[in-house]
Amino acid sequence: MRIGVDIDGVLFPWDFVARRAVRLHHGEDACSPEPSTHWNGLKDELTKKQWRWVWGEGRDAIFGSLACYPDAVWAVSDLIRMGHEVHFVTHRDPATTLHHTAAFLRYHFSGPWAGVHSVRTDTPKETLADWDVFIDDKPETVLRFLELERAKVFAPRRTWNRSELDGVHDLVYYDDAHDIVEWVEENT
Repeated sequence: MRIGVDIDGVLFPWDFVARRAVRLHHGEDACSPEPSTHWNGLKDELTKKQWRWVWGEGRDAIFGSLACYPDAVWAVSDLIRMGHEVHFVTHRDPATTLHHTAAFLRYHFSGPWAGVHSVRTDTPKETLADWDVFIDDKPETVLRFLELERAKVFAPRRTWNRSELDGVHDLVYYDDAHDIVEWVEENT
């Protein structure tokens, strides 16, 4: 199977790492330590200057982290070991974060994986390939994939996507990433 795996929010705990970096750099009052409750939660808490710091000077502190969701890394490693065509697909800016993305993937995955697609946000992930399975946490991306009905779609249950994804038909909204491995095993 051709499997697309988002990085931030699926493998990498971006919200947690970004909040920690902001609080260390700008002070504990800059934002709550609690996870976002909607997609733009952190952005909504920060000043414009602090948000620019996240995507400018703070980028290395955030994207240089090797933190991960262990269950997701193990599940994707299982899919790679099973011989599936696993592609990492991210809307991280390729001009400024690709070296961090490569370091993260090398650290967590021995490979071989089929590809790394680091594209700007105006490139829809569903246009990059004919996916059999796609895993993403962003409600907008998940809902677009479901509309197309071309891939089995999985989304991790996160505080920032619950209001939009809880109860969505045909979505595997999981708490344990091994649900993906079980589905793939049963359907190959």
